[in-house]
Amino acid sequence: MAFDAVAVRCLVKDLKDKLINSRIDKIHQPEKDEITINLRTMTDNFKLVLSASPAHPRVHFTNVSKKNPISAPMFCMLLRKRIGGGKLVAVRQQECDRVLFLDFECVNELGDTVLITVVCEIMGMYSNIIIVDSNGVIIDSLKRVDLTMSSRRLVLPNIKYELPEAQDKLSILKHSAEEIAEIEKACDVTADMHITAMKVLRPGMYEYEVVAEMNRIAEMNNCELSFATIATVNGQTLHNHYHGNRVQPGDLFLIDAGAELPSGYCGDMSSTVPADKTFTPRQRAVYEIQNAMHLESVKALRPGIPYMKVYELSAQVMVEGLKELGLMKGNAEDAVREGAHALFYPHGLGHMMGLDVHDMENLGELWVGYDGQPKSTQFGRKSQRLAIPLEPGFVHTVEPGIYFIPELIDLWKGEKKFMDFINYDKVEEYRNFGGIRNEEDYLITETGARRLGKKIPLTPEEVEALR
Repeated sequence: MAFDAVAVRCLVKDLKDKLINSRIDKIHQPEKDEITINLRTMTDNFKLVLSASPAHPRVHFTNVSKKNPISAPMFCMLLRKRIGGGKLVAVRQQECDRVLFLDFECVNELGDTVLITVVCEIMGMYSNIIIVDSNGVIIDSLKRVDLTMSSRRLVLPNIKYELPEAQDKLSILKHSAEEIAEIEKACDVTADMHITAMKVLRPGMYEYEVVAEMNRIAEMNNCELSFATIATVNGQTLHNHYHGNRVQPGDLFLIDAGAELPSGYCGDMSSTVPADKTFTPRQRAVYEIQNAMHLESVKALRPGIPYMKVYELSAQVMVEGLKELGLMKGNAEDAVREGAHALFYPHGLGHMMGLDVHDMENLGELWVGYDGQPKSTQFGRKSQRLAIPLEPGFVHTVEPGIYFIPELIDLWKGEKKFMDFINYDKVEEYRNFGGIRNEEDYLITETGARRLGKKIPLTPEEVEALR
């Protein structure tokens, strides 16, 4: 695998999990452009290779022991002096560049605790290993770069460390302003598709007639569909692409659809509409709980918060709401931790979005959504596609839902699952209710988040006003 920015990102996660608070035991330099650092934790020992080889620059764990020179090279001796016995307190990556920072808490000659950073620039023939003090001043480097070698960036002792020159490459995780503008266009068309469907839906229509109206809006804007449209009176079936049912009075109609621009950028929204002009009291009660899940999730969006935590918040809000209807009982946090909520909420809260409606998942959901960490195997929770902390520039969906799936109700009731949390007698009264999902697309900003695209009706009042 190429040692690119994606590999470095996964490496950072692995190093953090295994090495944070570990202490340096030994440092060697078996080759002129390679350093090995032995680190020990409370339970294990690790050998980390830092290589600035022009042909094979890399950072990785190893069990291989190479023969070391009789006399340690000067750079190795300097590393031993500066970070020997130090504690690794942070592992960082510069944006999505191939620059890795290892921060060590060390004790200097005066007995003071200082922070020393080892910078690994994994950049082909320009690869380097640099020691930087807490003031950002270079102590020394494996390869010194003076004016005879570069007029653009010097790497010498006693000068300020500067990052390698930016290459103006697009981040694989964060969208540029130009990309955001394209995504917003796709979201605008997507919103128009949903608004049109809300306006035309009437009892007696076939599902495919509503789909045809949405397709017309997409084609009028020179767009394709970003995925096969879901437009159904059977909203309890999560990915239902059959459109042959006739809409009856009293039905709920669930729509999940999006537009894709010629540039490839996508929108993805969901809405749920009553077939009649207004919601029934029962429909409205459940709809308002789903609205609360959605709105509380949106309030929580900000840089640094793990999206799994937002998912858990949305599930707890649902449990509290369903308790008021007599459908659930017990402590909401306990119910979500145990997985009882998944009877009504069997999917995740959202996913990345961009050039693909599930952006970059072909790269691997484990890497894109979990930074290489194992996913939960719990029903419902395991369908959360995005779990990592949110960062400025992320674009993702927010799409909680509530569903009454007769087959799942029968299965869990027969197995007597979560009897401490679920009132199955009351649930039976809702077995033919269907499903509700509303979905919007959000951009994470430096201070919070903002919705992308036109607003589609979300609250019961907004939906009924359009009907």
